Amino acid sequence: MKDTRNKILLAVDGSDQALEAVRYVSQVLPHQRTKVVLFHVKIEAPESFLDLGKTKEFGAKATAVRAWMAGRESVMKKFLDKAQKILVNAGFSSNAVTVKAQSKKKGIARDILRESLKDFGAVVVGRTGTSKVKDFVIGSVANKLVGKLHHLPVVVVEGRPSPKKILVAFDGSEGALMAVDCADSLLVDPDCQVALRHIIRPLDIEKIEPDELFALKDEEEWLETMKREIDPAMEEAKDRMINAGFTSSRVTTKIISGKRSRAKALVEEAKDGGYGTIVMGRRGLSAVQEFFMGRVTTKVLHMADNMAVWIVS
Repeated sequence: MKDTRNKILLAVDGSDQALEAVRYVSQVLPHQRTKVVLFHVKIEAPESFLDLGKTKEFGAKATAVRAWMAGRESVMKKFLDKAQKILVNAGFSSNAVTVKAQSKKKGIARDILRESLKDFGAVVVGRTGTSKVKDFVIGSVANKLVGKLHHLPVVVVEGRPSPKKILVAFDGSEGALMAVDCADSLLVDPDCQVALRHIIRPLDIEKIEPDELFALKDEEEWLETMKREIDPAMEEAKDRMINAGFTSSRVTTKIISGKRSRAKALVEEAKDGGYGTIVMGRRGLSAVQEFFMGRVTTKVLHMADNMAVWIVS
């Protein structure tokens, strides 16, 4: 009988943030319908370092390198054991949680990308890792995965997100509907609260010259038109989520207007409502919209503290 459970690639590096990503998966994904692979890319000292032991002057350094490698291996084993226990104690069956550790081949991000091609449903990673030299906004591995991994949803976990409350960014595009379908297939839980949110930015008519081209009532009429156009799509998205198994009373829709930054508006809405997960589509309504949607996604990733951001392709 074919295993129909969703398979999640959870990339870990032994860091505190990686452990928070494990906790997030344990709390958010449905245990009976999910398999988790804890994937670790081992960083090993180059073989040339071991040649230090061939000389008396550098023999001690070769010993130190071997000790570091053994220590790192021991620390990572304890981490993986702890990660497995977190998942099993949360309700995952022991055969639904596996570990795969391999030596670095092409690079950490590229090795994760290659592994993700093996019939996974999503890739989960912490926003920052163990490196002492961190990217000033987002961890380099997470950043590379977001930029290069387009065939699966990428989940970037920052801090300790609160579970059971999901905000879906919705603009009526194909990408937004894919985000809804992703939540339906991977996150569905009758106990979850789901917020479908659409952002309409102001036209700022008062800044347009000559001002006789537009009146303030034109912006008001435009806003009402935009709301009428998006309403049916939002109701369809809500129906999809209810049909997938979310509780009707726990799925809400809301149109937010007057916000100049879509990204800031989404993050503020999530913070104010206590939503720990933001789900976004990568693709917009057009090539131009896709470019701007990419910018929105990047900004949300940078601002979403103590949240998990799902980027759906």
